Amino acid sequence: ALTVTFHDVGEDGSVKPQPPRSVFDEAGKLVDSQGLKVYDEAGRFEATPGPEPAGAKILWSQNLGGMILDKPLIQGDKILVSVSEQGVLALDRRDGKIVENSSSAPADEDKSVAYETDWAGEIRALSPDGTILWKKQLTDLIYFSAGRCIPAVIGRTLVITTGKPLLMGLDPKTGKTLWEREEKVSYSSAVPWKIKLGAVATMDGRLQVFKPAGGKKVFEVQAGGASFSSRPAVDGDRAYLVSFEGKLHAVDLKGHKAAWTLNLGSSYIFSDPAARDGVVYVGNLNGDLFAVQDLALPH
Repeated sequence: ALTVTFHDVGEDGSVKPQPPRSVFDEAGKLVDSQGLKVYDEAGRFEATPGPEPAGAKILWSQNLGGMILDKPLIQGDKILVSVSEQGVLALDRRDGKIVENSSSAPADEDKSVAYETDWAGEIRALSPDGTILWKKQLTDLIYFSAGRCIPAVIGRTLVITTGKPLLMGLDPKTGKTLWEREEKVSYSSAVPWKIKLGAVATMDGRLQVFKPAGGKKVFEVQAGGASFSSRPAVDGDRAYLVSFEGKLHAVDLKGHKAAWTLNLGSSYIFSDPAARDGVVYVGNLNGDLFAVQDLALPH
C-alpha cells in the first residue's frame, strides 16, 4: 500500500503535517483521499460543487470522459481541452457542447524563440527550426526541480522557477542570470500582469506580484489558505488560482485582496485555469470542465 503525508496550511501560511495514511491499497485502487471516502464504484470522484459565493456563477459544466491535466486553450469562440483517452476536444465556450475532436494536442501561440526545461534542471532556448541558441544548467536537483517550471518572458526578462525553490530572472537572449529570489515553499510558474509585472502562486496559498526587472516583490495576497502549484490565470485586474482540493480562488489584483472562493467539488485539480472575458475555465481529474463567470467583470 502507498502511504502519503498530507499537510494542513493555516490562514497565516503555517504548514502542519498530518499523520501518514494509506491512499492506494495493494491492488492499486485509490481508497482514501484527504481522509474522506470520495470515490464511487466506477472510480470517479464524488464531485459535487459547493454553493456559489457572491461574485461567482457556474455557467456550465461538462464531463469529457477522461482526466484533464493540461491548461485549456481559448481560441475565439472555442476552448480546446486535452483529455486522457479522448484526445483534444473543442467545445463551444457559450454552452460547453463539443463541436469537434482531434487526436493531436492543441497548438499554443507561435513564438519566435521557444524555451524548454528538463528534469535535470537544464533550460534551453530554441529557434523556430529547433536549433539550440543557448542552454544553461540551473540546478542539480532532480525531483520537482526545473523540469516542472514553465518559462515565461515577462517584459524583457525570462522568468523561471525551480524546486530549490527559486524564482529567477534570466536574459532571454543569452541565459545570463539577472537575479534570483528564494522562498521557504515552492513557487508556481510565473504569468504576466500588465506587461511590466508578473504573478506567481505559492504552495502555502499566497499570490505574489513582482517586478520582472530585478524580481522585487510588489505585494502578496493570502488567497485562501490552500495549496497552489498550478499557474495563475489573469484576466484584467483579476487573478484565478486552483488548489489541490478542488477550489477556485479569485484575487482582486487592484485591491490587493482575496475576492471569492468556489468549491468545485473535486479532490484534485492539476491543470492550470484559463480565463478570458470574465469567464474562468477549470478542468479536474474527473474529466469535468467548468466555466465560471466572475460577476465583477464584463462578460
